[in-house]
Amino acid sequence: MKILLTGGCGFLGRAILPHFLKAGHAVTAVVRSQPSETFHGDRLDKVTWVVGNLADPGMVASLPPVVDAVVHFASRLVVSDDRYDLFASDNVLATGHLLRYAMDRGAKKMIYASSITVHGTVATGCIDEHTPIFDPNPYGVTKHAGERFLAASRLPSVALRLPGILGPNAHPRLWLMRLLSGVLANADIPIYNSDTPFNTAVHVADLGPWIVHLLENEWLGFHPLPLGAATALSVRGVVEYLIQKTGSRSRIADQGAKAGAFWVDSSLARHRFNFNSMTMEAMLDRLMEDHGVTVRSVATIQSP
Repeated sequence: MKILLTGGCGFLGRAILPHFLKAGHAVTAVVRSQPSETFHGDRLDKVTWVVGNLADPGMVASLPPVVDAVVHFASRLVVSDDRYDLFASDNVLATGHLLRYAMDRGAKKMIYASSITVHGTVATGCIDEHTPIFDPNPYGVTKHAGERFLAASRLPSVALRLPGILGPNAHPRLWLMRLLSGVLANADIPIYNSDTPFNTAVHVADLGPWIVHLLENEWLGFHPLPLGAATALSVRGVVEYLIQKTGSRSRIADQGAKAGAFWVDSSLARHRFNFNSMTMEAMLDRLMEDHGVTVRSVATIQSP
């Protein structure tokens, strides 16, 4: 299969790319700057690299004339308040150009890295693909725009509504990453909504094989797929698990309730698209393993 991957030098792209190659697919990766062996090692010569900005409509001329599937991971995550034009160009225009390219070149499907933030302010304790979208932040707005492009097209597509993505070199601002750092420093850990189930995380080790599965199977229409861990722990349970596993002296500082807490129901992704994610406990164990943390064996904390 001929795959066009965008964001090939980003965290998610670097993690998923080896799975495409292992499955025997031919990959063209679109990147903003020249790739290096530092990030890709011996895979560097196994991929066709295209350097450029997809927001530029002329960029399409540099892309392969034939493509079977498009995997769109490239996006702008953060922008200063006075440069919303960058959000619009990099996340909305680029997606529109890429979708037009996919349709013109006869692609059979498109996999789009969306975000759980498309839901904005959540009034329920659980979200799924039917949860209303209300007042998302600017990033969520741009991701939702990309989803609407896909929904309006004739191209079979899925939008992966991703929560925090864990793995080696995961973003340090993720709550679980900050939590682990605090626990290892024996710092007091402030928490809100202590009894609320928490499963808003996925690991690249689960995403890689599953995205290959999506590429190698057929479906019709557009499907938004909220993703999360297979099981949940309470917010307090997550913190207690890491404290016990690491032998930390951290104490929990319960700050009471805070609006907007939710967990993710991934039933559609699991039952229709065969998404298999780690349990929350397994994901926390993998988080510690990814970052070289020595863990203790403790009794399992009950999931809510």
